[in-house]
Amino acid sequence: MSTGVFTAGIDNGGLTTDYEIRILICWLIDKVNMPVTASQLSGALLGEGMVNYFEVTCAIGQLVSSGHLIEKDSNADDKELILTELGKKTSEAFEKTVPRNVRDRSLEALGQYILQERFAKENKTSITKTEDGYLLELSLNDVGNDLMKLTLYSPTMEICQSMEKKFIQDPTKLYRLIISNLTGEKLGAIDLIDK
Repeated sequence: MSTGVFTAGIDNGGLTTDYEIRILICWLIDKVNMPVTASQLSGALLGEGMVNYFEVTCAIGQLVSSGHLIEKDSNADDKELILTELGKKTSEAFEKTVPRNVRDRSLEALGQYILQERFAKENKTSITKTEDGYLLELSLNDVGNDLMKLTLYSPTMEICQSMEKKFIQDPTKLYRLIISNLTGEKLGAIDLIDK
C-alpha cells in the first residue's frame, strides 16, 4: 500500500498519507450529520489546502470500493456519500491518526462549504447593465416566500460582483441589518457575530 500522496496544492499541515485522507473522509461524514457529496468534500478540503484534488478523488473511490462508503443517488447532480458500519468503525478507531487541528479545520470548512452552497441555491442575484453602470438585484428567500428583494446601483461590474459575493456569503446579515434599522432596534457588531 502506498502511503505517499501528491503534495501539489497542499498547505503546511495538510495530509501527506493516503490512509490519513481516507480516515479523515470517514470521520468527516460521520461527524457532519447531514448528506455530503463528493464535490462538497473535495471543495471544502481543497479550499483549506488539506489535500489535492487527485488524492481526495482517489480516496473517495477507494472507500466506495472497500465498502466504507456507499453512493446514493440524490436530486442533485452529485451522489451522496453514506458511511457504512465499516466506515463508522474506521472513523472511531483511527480518528486520532489525523491531527485534531486538521480534523477541526476540515469539519469547519465542510460545514461552511455546505452552508455557502445552500445560500447560493436559495438566494438569487442578478446583474443588469444600465446606461451609466450596473444594477444588482438581490433576493432573500424562505420556504415559499421572498423575505426581501433589493436592487442596488453600482458604477462598475467589479463593485457589483463584490457586493454579490458578500451577499451570498451571508444573506441573512444584510436582512438583519435592514430590519434592525427599520424597526429601530440596536443591533451591534457583536450581535451579528453571535447570530
